[in-house]
Amino acid sequence: MNRFTLTLLTILSSAIVFAQPPGGQGRQFDPTQMVAMEKQLLLDSISDLNEDQKLIINEIYKDYEAGITKARESRDPNNREAMRENMTKIRQGKDEALQAILTEDQFKAFRAMLDKRRAAARGRRGNRNE
Repeated sequence: MNRFTLTLLTILSSAIVFAQPPGGQGRQFDPTQMVAMEKQLLLDSISDLNEDQKLIINEIYKDYEAGITKARESRDPNNREAMRENMTKIRQGKDEALQAILTEDQFKAFRAMLDKRRAAARGRRGNRNE
């Protein structure tokens, strides 16, 4: 009986250990996935995009992803503020490029979609701490 109990406890504890995400800090940030999701949300939320706009949007998001990846690779882990400033500049560049190719109404729809997404993210973060 003791051997059975010990075996069962070993299996259960290993299942608990392997169920934890790597690093033990929840989901990991994946710039490629984040950029792809945002681009798809943009394409889905604006129905009247023409083919030229779609091609340019693809290029803008390729540049955006490359900028984020490069910034993450060259970041100083001891200087979060510099990383935040750099990411803000990259994001603003993307937004300015999109504003240049989208109509005013399309850009408003894009901003509304981003604001809604950010509010939802803040809500999820707030709920975890409670």
